[in-house]
Amino acid sequence: MALKVITAWGLVVFVGLLVGIILWKILTGKIDLTKLVSETNGDASMSRFQFLVFTFVIVLMWVYLFFYNGDGKFPDIPPGVLGLMGISGGSYVVSKGIQKSFESEQATADTRRSNVTAGGAVNAPPPPPAPPQID
Repeated sequence: MALKVITAWGLVVFVGLLVGIILWKILTGKIDLTKLVSETNGDASMSRFQFLVFTFVIVLMWVYLFFYNGDGKFPDIPPGVLGLMGISGGSYVVSKGIQKSFESEQATADTRRSNVTAGGAVNAPPPPPAPPQID
């Protein structure tokens, strides 16, 4: 029993040190958070923001319950909470799929537009060379 408590506290201290190092690097500017919840074009991503906030809420509640119980045991995470985290992560994945599909359609439309000249004629590729004549 004592070994479990020591191991649990060792893990909590280790994770706490990692969090402290990460926070220090964020405060000193070595980790840039300006693009944390934005897409590559700079627009805000609601699905990323939702996933980030939901994850922080769950982790903070889990840490609170760990210290509130005071028995040195890690609290159980209910399956419903894990399911909600999966749904939150899934919404991010679906939004990325929709975004990539839209970008692909835009690229195809741009290619089609670039093949049409100002007069409306289609710029077709040159015809293949004529086959050699056999005498």
